[in-house]
Amino acid sequence: MKFGVCTGIGDIAKIRTAAQVGYDYYEGSFSALYLAEEDVYEKMLAANKEYGIKMESANCFIMGELPVTGRNVDLPALREYLKKGFSRAAELGMKTVVFGSGGARAVRDGQTYGEAFVQIVDFIRDTAAPIAEEYGCVIVLEPLRKAECSIINTVKEGVMVAAATGRANVAGLGDLFHMVEGGDDISNITDCKGWIRHAHISNPIGDGKNKRIYPLSADEYDYAAFVNAMEEAGCLRCSIEASMQDDFDKIAAPALAAIKNR
Repeated sequence: MKFGVCTGIGDIAKIRTAAQVGYDYYEGSFSALYLAEEDVYEKMLAANKEYGIKMESANCFIMGELPVTGRNVDLPALREYLKKGFSRAAELGMKTVVFGSGGARAVRDGQTYGEAFVQIVDFIRDTAAPIAEEYGCVIVLEPLRKAECSIINTVKEGVMVAAATGRANVAGLGDLFHMVEGGDDISNITDCKGWIRHAHISNPIGDGKNKRIYPLSADEYDYAAFVNAMEEAGCLRCSIEASMQDDFDKIAAPALAAIKNR
C-alpha cells in the first residue's frame, strides 16, 4: 500500500517536503484545482516533474454550489466542472478521487434518505463514473460523520452506494477519524474486502477542539490495526488528512513513520 499526505493546491513547499521525506504521492483538492489559476496549475506540473512525486488522489470532489441531490441539480454544469477537473487532475497523476463533499450530497429539506440515495447513485453511475473512466480514475465514497453530512456515514454505506452504481471504477473508502467519531468498527473494513480502494488517516482523538491533527507516534493510537485492516481489504493508498500546519517540514517525517513503520 502506498502512503501519501494531503496538501493544498499550489503549495509547492509541502509537495517538495512530501517528496523529500519519502511519501509515495500527495493528495490535493479536486475543487480547488478546478478553480486554480493557470499559473498555479503549471507550477504544480513543474513540481511533479522536479520532485518526482504525483498527485495520485484528490479530495473535495464536488463543490457545495453544485449539489447532486435535491431539486436544483444542474447536470450540464456538473459535466463541465467534471471534465475540466478530471483533465487537470489526470495530468497531475490522479488515479483516485474522494467523494466526501457533504454539502453537495446532503439529504435536502423535504427529501427522504431514499430519494437522496437514488440521486447520488444515479449521478455517479450516469455522469461522474463515465467521465472518470475516460481519465482512468476511480471514484471512492467517503463516509462522513453525521455532524458533517446526513447520508453515507459508515464504510458499509459507502460500499453499498458503490455497489449500487454497478460501475467497476467506483469503490469505498475508510477514514479513521470519521470511523472513530461515528463508532464505525474497524472490522467493517475487512468485511468489505475487495471494495475498499483508498483510506484517510489522522490522529482520531484530535486536539480536543474538533480539529484533525497529524499522527506523530505509533504509541499514541493503534494505527497499525487500521492500516493492517486496510491492507487486508485490498486498499491501494492511505493519505494522512489533517489540518495544515506551518511546521509541516518538521512533522512530515514523524507522521509518515507513525503509520508506516508498524
